Amino acid sequence: MKPFFTPDLVRQLPVAVVSGGIIAMVCFKSTTVHLPFFINVLLSFGLGWLQPRKGWVLALVQVLTLLVAYSLFSNSDIVVATDPRIAKFTTYMGIFPTLTGAFVGALLGRTLKESK
Repeated sequence: MKPFFTPDLVRQLPVAVVSGGIIAMVCFKSTTVHLPFFINVLLSFGLGWLQPRKGWVLALVQVLTLLVAYSLFSNSDIVVATDPRIAKFTTYMGIFPTLTGAFVGALLGRTLKESK
């Protein structure tokens, strides 16, 4: 039986943490909801592509990082939101594009790797 946390998965966990921080930063600096959701879908699609079988783990790490970064940013003066309503909305709604993007990326990655 293979271990759950493979070396590839462990190496890719920091990528999920950094991408979650990038999404949180974009949420705080955006004036519309479109750009944060677009960046979110692209980065989570990439996480699913990196780990076609365990992309959901990276997506959950990205979601947790997004929520932690939002609470850090909103409770301090590290990053000041351009529009706090948009930052809050895109952060909490960002959970769904993250999970969906990782699922689609993993599905496409598995499909293309198995067809070779």
